[in-house]
Amino acid sequence: MPAVVQTSLQNDFDLASADGTWSLLYSESNAGADKPAILKPVAYTFYKKKDGNKIEIQFSPTGKLEHTKGIERSGDSAGSR
Repeated sequence: MPAVVQTSLQNDFDLASADGTWSLLYSESNAGADKPAILKPVAYTFYKKKDGNKIEIQFSPTGKLEHTKGIERSGDSAGSR
C-alpha cells in the first residue's frame, strides 16, 4: 500500500491501515510477446466493519479520495461521495 494512500486514510478518517482489509484494482497491458504484462494501479479500496456497518473507502493511487460508503470523512457532514 502506498504511503500516500495510508496517510489519506489516517488523516481523512482517523483509521489505521491495519484496521481493515485492502483490495487493489489495476489495469493490465501487454508489453509484447516476450515480455510480461504491465500492471498499473487504478484504485485502492479499504474495507472494514464498524459497529455492525460495512465501511468502504476508495482512493486513487495518488491518495485522492474517490468514494466512500458507510462512513463520513472526519469533520465532514456531507455524507458519502
